[in-house]
Amino acid sequence: MKTGFARACTFLFAAVLTSLRVFAFDDVPIVKYDPSLTVVEGDQPLYRTVEISITSPFNLTPGQTVTIRPVVTILTKPTGVSDATALSYVSFTPATLDFTQPNQTLKTVVTADFPLGTAAGGFAYRIETQGWAPGTQDPWAFLNATIYPQKVGDVPTITLNTPVDGDVFTYLPAVGPLTIPFNFKASAPTVTPITTLDASLNGAALTFTRTTNSDGSITGTGNLTITAPGPYTIRARATNDLGTSTDSAEFTVNVSAPPPVVSIAQPIGPSYTMVTGTTLTLPYSFSATSYYGGIQTLTATLNGTPVTFTPTGLTTLNAAGTGNFAITSGGSYTLVVTATDPNGTATATRTFSVTALTPTPTVTISQPVNGTVITRVAGSPATAVPFSFTALANTGFTISAVSATLNGNAVTVTPSGLGTATAGGTGTLSVSAPGTYTLVATGTSSGVVASASTTFTVTETTPPPPSSCDVLWLPPINLNKVQQGGCVLPIKFRICCETHARCNRGNGYGNGNGNGNGNGCDRNDDDRDHNGSYDCDNGEHYGWGRDDDDEIHGKCKGDFDTSVVIAIFEIRGNGSASAPTLYAYDRRSPNPPTYTIQGNNMYHLNFPVPKGKHTFRVEIYRTPSSSTTPQLLGAKEFTSK
Repeated sequence: MKTGFARACTFLFAAVLTSLRVFAFDDVPIVKYDPSLTVVEGDQPLYRTVEISITSPFNLTPGQTVTIRPVVTILTKPTGVSDATALSYVSFTPATLDFTQPNQTLKTVVTADFPLGTAAGGFAYRIETQGWAPGTQDPWAFLNATIYPQKVGDVPTITLNTPVDGDVFTYLPAVGPLTIPFNFKASAPTVTPITTLDASLNGAALTFTRTTNSDGSITGTGNLTITAPGPYTIRARATNDLGTSTDSAEFTVNVSAPPPVVSIAQPIGPSYTMVTGTTLTLPYSFSATSYYGGIQTLTATLNGTPVTFTPTGLTTLNAAGTGNFAITSGGSYTLVVTATDPNGTATATRTFSVTALTPTPTVTISQPVNGTVITRVAGSPATAVPFSFTALANTGFTISAVSATLNGNAVTVTPSGLGTATAGGTGTLSVSAPGTYTLVATGTSSGVVASASTTFTVTETTPPPPSSCDVLWLPPINLNKVQQGGCVLPIKFRICCETHARCNRGNGYGNGNGNGNGNGCDRNDDDRDHNGSYDCDNGEHYGWGRDDDDEIHGKCKGDFDTSVVIAIFEIRGNGSASAPTLYAYDRRSPNPPTYTIQGNNMYHLNFPVPKGKHTFRVEIYRTPSSSTTPQLLGAKEFTSK
């Protein structure tokens, strides 16, 4: 056998030398093979494949198809093997190649298949291609195979114990996957033991536990997991050096699944309320679940009329539908949802009622009481008039909004209880002039507005005569500068209450400088000298004596008057004023106090100025011991930025 193989190699070597000589001529068209030599060897049965690349010569005409057929020629073979038998061991895939370009490379797979029982020895083949143009050199490719003698022994045996042919199983999707145990046993002679052992289900490999028995046989056990009905084939296979044995069984799995389950999430029900003459938008949503096969159809009706919706998830295990009902009248409604799958049909029902009502809200004003008379002092800060009212909705409705106007102008209302059947509104009116005022309060329920009104009267009394006291403003407020917003402004002032001689209109100037008696005011006693003190221009005011000049005025000593009240309010851009904030002296103020009296006559208030541009008015009042009516002593305005 080896002698024949050596002869084949000698022939192959000579062929290679011939090819090398051909390659020496660059102008000779030549066919190229890669690889040019393939060597295989092994026990029988022997099965090998090799891919050979074939490159066309340079003399092919581009675009012209040349069909080439690879062929094999026997160079050597074992004694007693016929040519036909030796040639049957080699084949090409594909069997022909179509070349359209020079130096084009195409591939073919050479299969060497030497079955069990092949004569042992060497096989040598020459591979060539036929169909090239005359003058083309073909150096050939070569395939050498060495087959070893057949081993002593026998092929393995294998038996599939479970499942067996014809078994029928039932798959219950509602329970879960179906588990089917399988078991097989394989054995082989000691001289040719089992080399591979495997199992498959419908061609897919199975995992199993392999156990070697005392007699040398092998048992395979495992479980099949089935999630779909149908026919199944299980196959067990054992292989040794002499061959392969198989055993198989065909079984059937049927499905048994319940019909689908339908559920309605919305409307929840059981009752709804709508406003008569309007449309109630009521969302709906439902779903269907299939245990097996998927939802095929999903439909819905409302009181027998089909409901239009776009379903999702059809043909899957979970489908759903959503949308909105547009209900225009009260009554009883029934939603029916139906779903089908390969296992049957199921329905779900939801009944709800709709009541059409007309909202009739009512409003009651608790303060101010109708006919109330409010008295204020003319020229005093705006009077705060609190108001409150209640809006009540009838059964099935809620109050959505409250508002109020004073003499037709909107006022600020603080609402409470909106979204419930009982809501309220409170606020404070700012009144700075006498007259008749009408407050109108409104409440809204489902678009219907109800209102109530109350009228009160404001009268004014004449303010007390100007005080004989004067306010001396101290820095920084007397500097008349724009104050910085967002910080605390110290407001400081003194109150001077002196006894002054009454000025008489015809008396002239006193102290030898006029033509009247000495009770008149000095020539220098005018507004410029006394920072706002009264001069004698009309004989009705009290002036300052000669000695009561700026120096004295700046040092005047007033009493520690705890009745002094500081009022501060904002003057808005439209000329209206906010409700005043009153600062009364209180010895119990926290330390440091907001409002203090220092040195008996220096009053100090720390006022927090808000950020932004504002205009504020500061007014100083006191209540004399002989009266209950506050006296306005002085006022000052400042702006902030």
